[in-house]
Amino acid sequence: MRSIIDEIAQAESQADQIRQEAAAASRELMQKSRAEAEQALANLEAEERETTRLALEKAEQDGKALAESIEKELSDAADAQCETARGRLDSAVNYLMQKVQEIA
Repeated sequence: MRSIIDEIAQAESQADQIRQEAAAASRELMQKSRAEAEQALANLEAEERETTRLALEKAEQDGKALAESIEKELSDAADAQCETARGRLDSAVNYLMQKVQEIA
């Protein structure tokens, strides 16, 4: 028959072992959770970098399209002004020739 002291000692030993196993399991769980969180963060960073890259690429394309549109608009306006000036060139030359003839 075992004595009460032996039973208490055995219970304390078992409690110690349970505490140690729980602490080890807790450490493993924390380490696993930390690794999963770091991986999730890395994945999120990669996704955000790709999203940002795509947004930048689209903004560049939109900017180029807008610049081309403005350039075409300005070019058309300049062409129209040149055409108007060409139309008035004959009358300007006639006016200047008339003034030269008046002076001479």
